Formats: sequence, C-alpha cells, structure tokens
Amino acid sequence: AARATREALRATDQAQRATREARRATEEARPTPPPRDRTPEARQTRAPIRSTPPPPEPSAEPSVEPTAVGTEAHPPLPPPAIATSDPAAPAPSSTAGP
Repeated sequence: AARATREALRATDQAQRATREARRATEEARPTPPPRDRTPEARQTRAPIRSTPPPPEPSAEPSVEPTAVGTEAHPPLPPPAIATSDPAAPAPSSTAGP
C-alpha cells in the first residue's frame, strides 16, 4: 500500500513538474515572438496605402478624364443621367422611392 501511495505521489509530482515546464515554455514563448508588434504596424501602414490609392485613383481619375469634365469631379460621381436631365429627374426619383 505504501508503495502504491509513493508511486502515486511521484506521478503527481511529475505531472506538476510537466505543467510547470509547460507554463514556463508558454511564458517564454509569449514575449519572445516580436512579429506581433511588427505585424500591426505593417498592417496599419500597408492597409491604408493599398486600400486608399488603388480604388480612388483608378476608378475616379479615368472616369473623370474620359468624361472631359475634370473640373467637375463631384458631379460625375452621381449618375450622369440625373445631372444631364434637368431638375425634373430628382422629382420622379423621390416619387418612385416611397
């Protein structure tokens, strides 16, 4: 009986040691990886640059240049049909909405 208890205590001690070692490994691994600090900065710098320039420049500039209305950059954004058709266009659109 005494041997069984001793073996059980040894097993528990080994398990506790294993858990302690695992905790140490995890603690050491957590602060070690610096990529986490670098990734957010890279994402912040890369994300805005990639998302901002491509959509506005290619979609806005080409559409404005061919339209030959470079000065009126805002009007071309809404549907040209409304801008071309007199103020009567907004009336039907508002009536059709409700």
